[in-house]
This record gives sequence, C-alpha cells and structure tokens, in this order.
Amino acid sequence: MKLKIIGSSLLWILLTMAFPVRAQFMPVVFDKGYGENGNIVKVTQTEDGNIVMANRNNNQICITWLDRMGNVKSSHLIQGFVEVNELTPLPQGEVLVAGQSGVQRNRVRGNISLCGRAVILTPEGVPTRDIYVGGQGSSVIKAQIFPDNTMILGGYELKANGNKQGMLARISAQNKELYKYTPVDGNICAEFIVMGNSGEHVYAAFSAESDDGVASVVRMDEKGKAYYSTRLP
Repeated sequence: MKLKIIGSSLLWILLTMAFPVRAQFMPVVFDKGYGENGNIVKVTQTEDGNIVMANRNNNQICITWLDRMGNVKSSHLIQGFVEVNELTPLPQGEVLVAGQSGVQRNRVRGNISLCGRAVILTPEGVPTRDIYVGGQGSSVIKAQIFPDNTMILGGYELKANGNKQGMLARISAQNKELYKYTPVDGNICAEFIVMGNSGEHVYAAFSAESDDGVASVVRMDEKGKAYYSTRLP
C-alpha cells in the first residue's frame, strides 16, 4: 500500500516537473479612480457593454455612465437617496435605481420624510419614473420592471415599535400602488420570483433579521392575495 502511495507521489512530481503549471492572470482592461472620499456602491453592465455605477461622494450619491474603457460618459447626482440597493440596466442606456430616500418637498406623503424609492434614470440624468413606497423608515431592497411597465418592489418598512416588517408592493405603469403586502412572518423581502410577464404569480421570500426570528415564503396572485405562506424556522 505504501509503495503505491509513494509511486503515485513520485509520478505526480515528475509530471509537474515535466509540464509546469503556469499561473493564470485575468487581463486588466482599466484601473481607474472616481471622485474623492467616496466609494462605489453598485455596478451593472448595459446591453451594449457599457458600465453604470452608483457611487457615493461626500455623502451624496451619483449615477455614473462609463464606456468600455472606464471613461466617464455622464454623471448625475440623484437627489434624496441615502442608500442604493438595486441598480438594473434597461434599454436605451436607462437604469432602474432603488433604495431608500428622503421625500422631496413637492411630494405629499403625510408625515413621511424617509422611505423606499425607485427611479428610472436616463443617461442624461432625467428621471422618467419616480416612485415612493412604504411608511416612514422603509427601504426597497429588490426591484423588477416588466414588459407592461408594471413594477414590483420588495423590501421592508417599520412597525410602530421600530422593528422591521417585510414589504412587497406592485406598482402600475402609471406609478399607482396596486397593492402592498406585509407578511405575518419575516422582516425583510430580499428576494422574489415572478411567474408571468406582468406578475401573475409572485413567490416572495421574507427573511428574519435575527437568528431567533421566523422567515417565510409566500405565494401571491396579481392582486396581492396570498395563496399560502410557509414559515421557515
């Protein structure tokens, strides 16, 4: 047995010496810095191979379009956002930006000053859609838009005691809230899957924020009515 092991080891050494393994290196296309005292929050790639990133500079968030060599094509401050959790490329170079934002003064949302928000932004920095969702302190973690221009936003909002509660909202093409679902179990909607082009059936996962919390998976119809909810310990 020992002879077989020694023989195998010697064979491996001889093969390694005869055919040395060369290290593989990834080619660097560009290596550049952007802004001062900031950091890159999210990065995505458009259908034509260009790059869009959300970067924070001096506590302000910008959406920046880069060409394939990393050169800045355009960069625009996105007013109000304090965090960006989703950056999704869309046709014609547009991007879907979602996260948490302060509420602009011209938007009437009662006493809400900080909540979830989703914006579609053109490369010229023009918002073609601007949606606020959830109560005070809410945030959008995941966003998806469909061919009929409806949108589903998942995230959380705050209960009266300050604890997080999962939230899933469906938005019409006219930016109207069609429904907002909050589960019995689960603090954050971090993931969902949609079956159908316009959100006929939604499977949403609501995760627990703490180790001793309870998560759940919920299936909903197009009106936000739950078919079932499964608790996950």
